[in-house]
Amino acid sequence: MENKIRIQPGIIEIPEDNPFKHDLLNRKTAIEALTNVIDNIEGPCVMAVDAPWGMGKTTFIKMWEQYLRNRNFPVDSFNAWETDYFADPFSALSGEFLQELNKFKGNLPQLEALGKAAQSVSSMIPTLIPVISSTIDGGTLGKFIVKAV
Repeated sequence: MENKIRIQPGIIEIPEDNPFKHDLLNRKTAIEALTNVIDNIEGPCVMAVDAPWGMGKTTFIKMWEQYLRNRNFPVDSFNAWETDYFADPFSALSGEFLQELNKFKGNLPQLEALGKAAQSVSSMIPTLIPVISSTIDGGTLGKFIVKAV
């Protein structure tokens, strides 16, 4: 059997109980530092993860999402590539956000936190829509993680 070169790496498994199990790039250090930052922010905050194609943004975000969930942070992620067929990017983003809010019915603290995040997002709409639109056109939008204090 002949050896073949794999151009695109396989998807890295991110186990629920240990998101860093297959982390060969030591992302844990950066994720712990960023988690400390967002845990100590008061008020609205927007973060962007930006790097060239293939540098591991999606894996980083998925590991961070799981790490945050394991620490009971309310997490909602949005992958613009999966919804780039929408004419209005905000429709896809707000639909995802509302779907996530429905998961927290009955869990008042997390629902309140997500409600604060929704208020923050709605106050940023005039700025957010052009940013999202231009980022999608540039092909660099990965995921959003919103955490409200």
